[in-house]
Amino acid sequence: MWLELVRKRLGPRDDVFDVLKTCRERRLRVGLLSDCNDDVPRIFRSLPIASMFDTLGFSCELCVMKPEAQAYLEMCRRLRVEPQNCAYVGDGGSNELMGALEAGMTAILLRHAREIQLEGLPDGARDWSGATTESLRGVWAERDG
Repeated sequence: MWLELVRKRLGPRDDVFDVLKTCRERRLRVGLLSDCNDDVPRIFRSLPIASMFDTLGFSCELCVMKPEAQAYLEMCRRLRVEPQNCAYVGDGGSNELMGALEAGMTAILLRHAREIQLEGLPDGARDWSGATTESLRGVWAERDG
């Protein structure tokens, strides 16, 4: 039952596939950085969406968690991109957005109004005053604008 619950929680947002496809078309490298236990990597790698990422970084494998700069810098190293040329998009939990900024990345809060209404903002996002978007498609406006 636990593994099935984890699998359901790992289901992607509606716009993820389209955005990842656009990243491929634009020849952008994409990574996933997640704080998690060791059940998540095993399940995530079995999902069709896993192959759409150039690299996957799970805290239980990296032995470092967000917001430690080492986690973000390791993802940049794997993606072969300098932090200043990288956008980090997240829901703000674990102070991840500040960690991304401190590592030299652009940080964007992704939180749909309905999610905020249902779940509230994670602690790390409550005082966020930086770039914000309600959809992954909105990231293009932040990066292109």
